[in-house]
Amino acid sequence: MLTEYKYTPTPASDLLEEMKDLSLLAIDLAYSSLLYQDPDLKEEVIRVERKIDMLSYNLKVHVMLAVRDVNDAKVSLSLLEVAQAVDNIPNAAADIATRIKTTDRFRVVFRKLLRQADERVMCFKLSEDQATRYRIVDDFDGMDVIAIEREDQWYLNPEKNVKVKKGDILLVRGPQSAIKSLLKTTQTIIENGERNVEEAEHHGNEAADGDVILSEEEENMLKALLLLKNKSELMIDLAFGALLTGNKELAEEVERLEELSDKALEAIENHFILWAIPSEEERRDMLSYLQLGQLMETIGDAALLMVTPVLSGIEGHPLIASIVRESDEHVLLVEVDPSSLAVDKTVGEIEKFITGIWIQAIRRNDTYFFDPPENLPIQPNDHLIIKVYSEEINDVRQFFGKQHIHYSE
Repeated sequence: MLTEYKYTPTPASDLLEEMKDLSLLAIDLAYSSLLYQDPDLKEEVIRVERKIDMLSYNLKVHVMLAVRDVNDAKVSLSLLEVAQAVDNIPNAAADIATRIKTTDRFRVVFRKLLRQADERVMCFKLSEDQATRYRIVDDFDGMDVIAIEREDQWYLNPEKNVKVKKGDILLVRGPQSAIKSLLKTTQTIIENGERNVEEAEHHGNEAADGDVILSEEEENMLKALLLLKNKSELMIDLAFGALLTGNKELAEEVERLEELSDKALEAIENHFILWAIPSEEERRDMLSYLQLGQLMETIGDAALLMVTPVLSGIEGHPLIASIVRESDEHVLLVEVDPSSLAVDKTVGEIEKFITGIWIQAIRRNDTYFFDPPENLPIQPNDHLIIKVYSEEINDVRQFFGKQHIHYSE
């Protein structure tokens, strides 16, 4: 309730920036709490949701106090709409963490889903050898350390210079290639809330669930949920990019993906209806799959709501651009010109040539390739959705041509 919140004068830019960072963190924590069955992580999701509610309340009061006339109100409208959209993300994340009931079978399917996702989250205990190799958070190349558990206390979004030490439990996020590289150096993966290294050790090669055979219905659910997860998170990235640039092409890309997400949710609902005479345990799993799909789609809806001002031509609040611009990572939409150096080069060749980039998806006509394989050649007129660190943006511009990139500073 709003009566629980006390207004604290804080710059609107600080409020919105913290909301953005915490909302993305909430998604990772929610999926992790579901996978690892960790009650402490579940509590962290709820704590993050409450924190964002407080920030959203302060931001709305701040905007109301700043509005003096109709022009102020028009400019502030986009800020309020973005704040509301961002606020919807942790609400969905909290529901994922708290509402979905899991069985052993569900967790097997969910684990398979996360292992196939474009971006992965992994939880592991830092060994003595790793503590020598990885001294600070910034040493985990290509990955984000989103949380550290030390002495039964979780520390969220640690700074890059924070030291890590033997026995720390780390929650990291990164593309498949980075996670697979890390897997080669660790046998201490944490699953199902387990903290004992010896008992968790057999999961290190990720073969524990490899012999589990899924039914046709479970395979169909898995494909649809995977599509929803990849799209919803990509939509959030694109939405923040659209807010930065005011670029309608990026916003329209979010709109296209939202339509595909609706179809993926419809497929889950159809599988739910057609699943023939399930057992009691299967019925519980079916409901969990359906709830998870609906909440993933809610995250995608939040992304579409974020770009509504851009699609409508409403002037964006200058704070939004300044906040997104300060992020370490950005998402670019690149149109591949027929004369581009990228034509006929594979995804892997481009990612090696321009270090620090990740081609998240390719749109070829009306078909999307999510997390495209390294050997997939780039064709003329492809649209590439690329995640890139700030320091590599100029390299991307030089390679593809600035005029073909939907991004601006």
